[in-house]
Amino acid sequence: MNYILILLISLTFLACNTQDSDEIKDQTEIYAHYNVKINKGSSKAVGEVVFYEKSNKYFKDYVALRGSSYVSYQGNRMQEIIDFGNTSYKNNHLSTRTIQTSDVFEFEYVNNDGKIFVNRLSAPSFLAIDYSTIKVSYTDTTTEIAFDWDFLDQNKCFNQPGKCSGVNFRVYAEINGTQSFRTVDIRKKPAQIIFDNSIDYIKEITLCTSLTQQAVGAGTSNKKTTTYCDEQYSL
Repeated sequence: MNYILILLISLTFLACNTQDSDEIKDQTEIYAHYNVKINKGSSKAVGEVVFYEKSNKYFKDYVALRGSSYVSYQGNRMQEIIDFGNTSYKNNHLSTRTIQTSDVFEFEYVNNDGKIFVNRLSAPSFLAIDYSTIKVSYTDTTTEIAFDWDFLDQNKCFNQPGKCSGVNFRVYAEINGTQSFRTVDIRKKPAQIIFDNSIDYIKEITLCTSLTQQAVGAGTSNKKTTTYCDEQYSL
């Protein structure tokens, strides 16, 4: 058992290395994951980018932008965040009005070779729970929650089916005396979700939808995701 524990700890450190971008000779080995997160009724769209290096099949190193490389979001240089040795870039975009499904968010990444990669992310279709339909039941072995939900812009769904995929449901629950989150995908309407008996009590729920696409960049590993979350509901 001790040998297994030591191995797991070693693998964790291997997966969390951070490389400086100006020390990577082949700049095409750097790829990015772009994310924009939006909450219902908010005028704020949180942008985040994480850069990785294609080190090998099993592990990926984080990349910190150094030298002449940089990334911007909505025209502003992004702030570097270091958390437990992992590097990411984050900025808040504040609109003069509530964020709409028609809004577009732009990232610009310039690598140390001077190549410019621009990615524009559009919001996914907004959605909402019909709170009057929520039913929660507890048994000795399971916790079950059921509710109806729908997209708020059906026309956008029909014209662009990809906009209406990636729906997930987040539960803020009491699990064995401690507070925890559970996230599950939703495939149908109305939703009917069954958890095992490890959940003692469901406190809050949130419904989110996300849109993930391939991003512009060197290679095919770059991706971009926008996520919209309905308001958090307390039971």
